[in-house]
Amino acid sequence: MEDTPLVAFKEVLRYLYNGRLDLDDYEPAALSEIRQLAERFDLWDLCRPIEDLEDVKINAENCLQVYSETTVTSPTGQQCLAYIGRNAQDVLYGDDFFDLDVDHAVAVFERNDLSVTEQTVFEAVRRYVTGEGKGDKKRVVSAVRLSLLPFDYLWTTVRKFAEETKLLS
Repeated sequence: MEDTPLVAFKEVLRYLYNGRLDLDDYEPAALSEIRQLAERFDLWDLCRPIEDLEDVKINAENCLQVYSETTVTSPTGQQCLAYIGRNAQDVLYGDDFFDLDVDHAVAVFERNDLSVTEQTVFEAVRRYVTGEGKGDKKRVVSAVRLSLLPFDYLWTTVRKFAEETKLLS
């Protein structure tokens, strides 16, 4: 398995064979690698004790890093998304946001509980697709709810963006 640390692989394999966990001797970085591998294979019974050991406290400094290292649907990923929803203004304008892959970025843009206007979401999407954002940019743009944008904004800003990027039809 490519991109899989040996320590994490051995611990997950041990867990699969005997159902036991021996996590006390691991450093936080190794615990994070084990949790990421467990999340990748939906081994939530293995993730929960690791999360308890990690005692992940989501805050402004670590939110995007922790989020990018988890799957979107994992409990930790959902915890990060909830934090982002409450603090969207700060998170969407941080440079680290544009390091997220498309799946993680789209999951943020599609949320119904972002504490910002849809115009702010569009501006963040625009920065993502015209800057360093990675992956399928059309998919990212499709996360914007155009029907929630004011007509004048659609007619001027969004139309100009569509003409320049060819990402909207």
